Amino acid sequence: MVMRYIFALLLVGCSTAVPPGQGAPSPVTRVVSPTPAALPAGMVHFPGYSESLKVQNTVAGNGDSLARGYNLFQHQCAPCHARDLSGEISPDQPALHDLRLSTSYKYGTTDQALYRTIRFGIPGTAMGRHNLPNPQIFDLVNFLRSRHKP
Repeated sequence: MVMRYIFALLLVGCSTAVPPGQGAPSPVTRVVSPTPAALPAGMVHFPGYSESLKVQNTVAGNGDSLARGYNLFQHQCAPCHARDLSGEISPDQPALHDLRLSTSYKYGTTDQALYRTIRFGIPGTAMGRHNLPNPQIFDLVNFLRSRHKP
């Protein structure tokens, strides 16, 4: 029964596509309800973990959000992650994870996981915290998720 509930919750936020000529989609709220068993070990002890569970992405993942997310990425993230998200800045520097691959995200690609990583950073790494307003963080989240290769 629990699995049916989780599956139904996952389906709520899956479809944001709009048929041509139907206009922009309305803001979508994705319900995020991870269980401790589904999280990497130690994740519940990360800074901001509890707070990130309370925040919901209410920014529609439409063209406007993706354009804002792209611009934010180019100014805030590209210096370390590369303009093309490849993580390859120069031959003199070790490459970071390729953000175009969903498998590169150690702590997941859910809205909650990406929000937490951007807002609070990753302890023990060069990924620091970013004090952007939540709508800008979710523009980045929408942009990053749109760039994932299948």
